[in-house]
Amino acid sequence: MKTRSRRVHLAMSQSVAGVLLGGAALLAACGPESPRDANDRLDPQQIGKTAAPLTTSDGCQIGDESLPSYARKCKAAMGGLDMPPIDCTKGTEVPDTQGDGQAYPNETCDRPNVLNGECDPGSKFQVLLDKVAPNNQRVVMVAHCRHKNASKDKFKDVAAIAYNFTTGDTCFFQDKAPDIEDTATPPLPVDDANNDFWATPFNVVGMNCVGCHDNGPFIRSPYLTQLKGTPTTESGGAELAPIVMAQAIAAAHSPPSILPGSRDPSWNSTQPYRFVGANFQGWKAYALSVQKSAVPNMPSNECMNCHRMGISSTETFGQFSWFPGSGTSQKFGLLATGDGADRQLHKNPHVGTPNAAATSPIWMLPSQEKYDSTIFSEAKLVQSCAKSIVAGGALPVGCGYAQYAQGDTCQGPGITVTVNGGTVGTTSTDPHVDVIDVPAGPNVAFGGWTMLRGPFVEKSTNVKYGGAGFDGTIAALRVVGNPAHFQVSAGWAGPPANPPRPGAGGKVDFTLYSEIKGVPANPSCGYGGGTDLVDLPGTSLFLQKQVDSGLKWIDAPTTFIGNLSFVLEKDFYGVRESGSASLFERMISKQGAFEGQAFAYGCAGWSPTFSVLHKSTASDIELIAAPNAKKHRCILTGISGDWSATRNNGTVQPYAEIYSSGQSTRLRVAPTTGNDRVYAEASCIQIQ
Repeated sequence: MKTRSRRVHLAMSQSVAGVLLGGAALLAACGPESPRDANDRLDPQQIGKTAAPLTTSDGCQIGDESLPSYARKCKAAMGGLDMPPIDCTKGTEVPDTQGDGQAYPNETCDRPNVLNGECDPGSKFQVLLDKVAPNNQRVVMVAHCRHKNASKDKFKDVAAIAYNFTTGDTCFFQDKAPDIEDTATPPLPVDDANNDFWATPFNVVGMNCVGCHDNGPFIRSPYLTQLKGTPTTESGGAELAPIVMAQAIAAAHSPPSILPGSRDPSWNSTQPYRFVGANFQGWKAYALSVQKSAVPNMPSNECMNCHRMGISSTETFGQFSWFPGSGTSQKFGLLATGDGADRQLHKNPHVGTPNAAATSPIWMLPSQEKYDSTIFSEAKLVQSCAKSIVAGGALPVGCGYAQYAQGDTCQGPGITVTVNGGTVGTTSTDPHVDVIDVPAGPNVAFGGWTMLRGPFVEKSTNVKYGGAGFDGTIAALRVVGNPAHFQVSAGWAGPPANPPRPGAGGKVDFTLYSEIKGVPANPSCGYGGGTDLVDLPGTSLFLQKQVDSGLKWIDAPTTFIGNLSFVLEKDFYGVRESGSASLFERMISKQGAFEGQAFAYGCAGWSPTFSVLHKSTASDIELIAAPNAKKHRCILTGISGDWSATRNNGTVQPYAEIYSSGQSTRLRVAPTTGNDRVYAEASCIQIQ
């Protein structure tokens, strides 16, 4: 019988939504289905009451701050670069292709904006700055001025976004009174205490920008990707490399109008993304995974072959909530692939439909022009998965998600993936394996288990996982595919079982190289390869291989398949140090088949600074004391004890967990007593 597999594809990507530039403005209309109007505008004078920062469970410092304070933080996050002056009249006018001549907002066109489906002739977009900062980080700042039938050289919606390509830091700015005619030259700098043009962070965060910007800072639709750059930068093909692009812009003395990422096929796939400012620390974005089939190793959902599909959430002083009905997965996916009632509002009929304009192709997929019911059904599956997550109910088979974006004060890692439950998993008569794919971008690495749950057993021998006759539990982080990417999987595989059986599970955190203290430029960093320890016959009681020498790399066990440990501290599986070498070791007191792997991550000319190295516990121990825990990142580096045993008919399973308590980071295990008690150890390194 085939194993049922829930494949969570954290595919991160290139196209699916429009740049809803204007962060805030966009977002106010992204949540509720109707666009914002003058009646639901936020009070321009409302600035919020200062409140003591709230520290969430993952260390985010949520609070309220003034516009000058927010602007100073944004400038620092952008490498010290100031936002250049904005002159909306000098932006590039967004083409209103094939407009039908009706008065705004009822006109139809080939490429309406995605915020509210309007064609909005006279709107202008401009790249204010695309530059390599003194710290060698590429920074881009853009502005979007929506005309909305305003008077000549006036605009009714002005917004700006600043983005750091290296760190993912993102800032959103929005005019205080959208839908009211604004000057064409908004005052700068925005940190002027007397500035009466820009909305406060309190008001901007209330517009829920992340509700639409859940794929990244610049979400691309035909509305803005149709813009062309200058002859210096527009090559007609792929976007220039970041540094080359910045140099070309400097040589041209003026940034082109091309939307950042619009010529980059990998956009919104592995780009880092995080939010600057106390008011924005409660925002989080998640990448969905939806599988076409419940059969293991089948291709992922078509919508994720190029880019991630996002959903988002917010937390405000202890109140967590999802953004329902908005964003890439819940709304834009259908707009991009649908026809008829599902087509963008005010969009001319697609190519291939009655009365269609030859210049009005469907939005998705990039390679198609006409509506495709199969592709639309893929988008519907994504929407169904997203709605299930937001509703908080049982998820459909093959539906999952992983957090990849959060505030810049949050203690959590760059990407977090939980597979097959947390510290307790359900027992089942039906085998099941959760599978999550994480793209291995140049900044996505240093992945390790921070929560691990057994049991680890295998009844078959001489059978590799995935082969006919395999019967055992799995918790694995591996590199697979072409192009290569990280894959996390957990559960149990084999024939149906009665009584029900539990599978393995846990959580893998990926620390971005840009987060690590003292790390050199990202291109010099990478995954150094996996070291295998495999004993399919199950006859070896002791195996050992060298992972690296001199603690030059970050080493961690990543794959746990089959029998690992049986009795107390005599058994061990993980990484140990011997002299100047790091060794990957398995030592057990009872024969049993297994497959294991350890990863090494490192950078040329750099060695990690370990704040904790292989600290062990059989109960609960502090790894990093308050208040500096968020400056360190910890992963599990070894386990021992009886990880094969369960209690209460499999409903109580052994586990190890790195967790936050107050402002400290701790490691705990269970069970802590009895002959089947377990042990675990962890290591920590310093981050920014």
